[in-house]
Amino acid sequence: MGQRRIVAGFGLAALAAGAVTVAAPQAFAQELAPGVSCEEFGFECSNDTDDTYRVKSTVGCGGSGVATTWHDVTTYVPPRARVTVSTTCSPRHESGSWEHQPPKLGPDGKYESQPPVWEPGDVVPTRPTGVIHQSAVVDNNPPAPAPSGSFG
Repeated sequence: MGQRRIVAGFGLAALAAGAVTVAAPQAFAQELAPGVSCEEFGFECSNDTDDTYRVKSTVGCGGSGVATTWHDVTTYVPPRARVTVSTTCSPRHESGSWEHQPPKLGPDGKYESQPPVWEPGDVVPTRPTGVIHQSAVVDNNPPAPAPSGSFG
């Protein structure tokens, strides 16, 4: 009787493991042009053609307790290459507030009110939280890369 329970337990565990495998998310590619695709829920784009493509995407930036903001980005995908969509997110500056100060005891023994003091808001880091790829068009004349800051 004890062996049957163990076998049944292994059977249920195997069945559960199979269900997890089936339910695991897969990377789906969104084809934006023939031979050019981007991960549907990711930041990678690939180009299987002989042309350079300009990919337009919208990237969401947010974080813990920070609302997501969306901004447009352009990524150039060279021929026969795979690149990562630019995902630089700027920190969010929370709004500050005027803080009232307690009265101060003056030299004459009377309390004097103090002016409020401006307290700046916190700077909250953000990170990429999502991407929506919109289009890809042939652009065999991409802009030159920005200087690296090093002198040759």
